[in-house]
Amino acid sequence: TGITFIQATSALPDEGELYKYGPEQAFDNNPATAWNEGTDGNGEGEQLTVYLDRPTRIDAIEFMAGYFDAAYYRANNRVRRILIEFLDNTGNMIFEKTADLQDRMIQQKVQIGERVISRVRFTVIEVYPGEQWNDLAIAEIGFSLKGTRVQLNLPPDLAPVVLAESRPLASAQTEKIVFNREAGTSRIKPDIYIMNADGSGIQNLTNSKFIDVQPAYSNSQKLIAFTSDRSGKWGIHTMNIQGANVQNAGVAENDCVAPAWSPDGNKLAFIALSPDMDDPKELIIYVRDFSASNRGQLKKIRTIDGIQSFQISFRPGMGYDSYLDSALAEGIKLRWQKTGILHLENDFTFAAASTSLQSMQQFFREDGTPISGKERDNLTILYNTSYRKLGSAVYPFVDGDNNISQNGKSLYFTSVSDGDYEIYRINTDGTNLLKLTNNSYPDYSPVVVPSQ
Repeated sequence: TGITFIQATSALPDEGELYKYGPEQAFDNNPATAWNEGTDGNGEGEQLTVYLDRPTRIDAIEFMAGYFDAAYYRANNRVRRILIEFLDNTGNMIFEKTADLQDRMIQQKVQIGERVISRVRFTVIEVYPGEQWNDLAIAEIGFSLKGTRVQLNLPPDLAPVVLAESRPLASAQTEKIVFNREAGTSRIKPDIYIMNADGSGIQNLTNSKFIDVQPAYSNSQKLIAFTSDRSGKWGIHTMNIQGANVQNAGVAENDCVAPAWSPDGNKLAFIALSPDMDDPKELIIYVRDFSASNRGQLKKIRTIDGIQSFQISFRPGMGYDSYLDSALAEGIKLRWQKTGILHLENDFTFAAASTSLQSMQQFFREDGTPISGKERDNLTILYNTSYRKLGSAVYPFVDGDNNISQNGKSLYFTSVSDGDYEIYRINTDGTNLLKLTNNSYPDYSPVVVPSQ
C-alpha cells in the first residue's frame, strides 16, 4: 500500500540532513526517526493526516508514541490520548475512536475492528509532559490486519504538507464540560472537575474535604451552582469556572439539593428538603434571583407533598444509606427546560424496574402551577423519546438541556456500559459515540460550559 499524501498541522524545521522532523518521519518504518510538532504549545490539538493509494483493510493501528531512544523518550512530550478518524474521499469523518496510550517505550496496538480505510486523521488530545522539552514526538504509526503489519510504501519524492498553525480539534466542540469525579480513597467524596470537550485538560475545581455534587452552569452569570455539605448541612453554593469565589445561595433552615438555572441563566431553582429525614413529608421548590434588578431575591414557588412516592434509588458501590444521600446520588433531579417548564424527577436509570416512569416525574411552571392532563403526558412522551433515542446498549442517563453541545449537534451523558461510570459524547442522531473519560474513578453529571 502506497502513501499519496501526508499533512501535519506543524513540524519543527529540519536541521540539515542529520535531523529531520517532518510528518513523513512517522510513516517511514524507521523507529529511529520521529515527527516533531512545531508549535509553542505542548502538542495537544496537533494533527497528522495520511492518504493511501487504495482502500486497505485493517483491524488495528500501531503507535510508537514518542522518541524511541532511551536518552530522549522522557525528555520530550509523548502521546497520552489520541483521536483516530477515518475519512471518506470528501474529507468527511465516517468513523472515530479515542485511544489511551501507556507511557512506555513500546509499540502499542489499538484494535478498531476490521475496517477498510483510505484516509486517516490523527489528533493528539492529551500528552505526557517531557522532562526537558515541550515538543511532542511520534516515532511511528502503522496499520495491521490479523497480526500482520500492512507494509506502507513512502515515495521518496513525496512532499508532505505542513500547515502554519495548529488547528482546533476536528471532532470536538470548543466548549468545556463540568462534571463530578470520585477520585479519592473514599468513594463518597466527589469533587467537581472541568475538562475540554474532547476529554483533555482535566482540572479539579473544588478539591476539598467536602462532598460537592450536582453541578449546573449559568452562562449569563458565569457561575457554577452545586450542592455541597461544606456549610454543615447540604446547601446550594455557587463558584466561578476557576473554582473560586464560593458563595452560599440556598436557605439556611433546610437541607437543599438539585440546583437548576433558568434558560436565561438569571434565576436558580433548587429543592429544600423536609427537616425530618427519617420521615420526609415534602419538597419545597425555591427560586433565587441573580438578575441585576432583583439580585438575591428568594421566592418559594411550590410545596410537593408525599415524597415517599418517589422511589429513591441507590447508586451501586456508593455506600449511600439515607434518604438524603440517595437524593444526592442523582436520585432526585430538578431541570429547568428551555421552554420555561420546571421538571422534577427521580432518575429512572437507577430506579427499580417495578417503579413506573409516570409516577417519577412532575412538571410545573415557574409560578408553581402544576402541568397535568394531556400537556403533561406530551412532555413525558417527549422526554422519554429523547432518552430512548440513544439506544439501550449504552445505558445513558440524559441530563436535559444543559448537556447539549453549544452547536446543538452533540449530547454529553454518563454511561455504565463498561461497568464503570464514564462520560461520553454522541451526535444527537445517535452516531459517533466517543468515550471522554476512561479510568477507575466514577465520572458523571456532565454539564456544558459554552466557549467564553
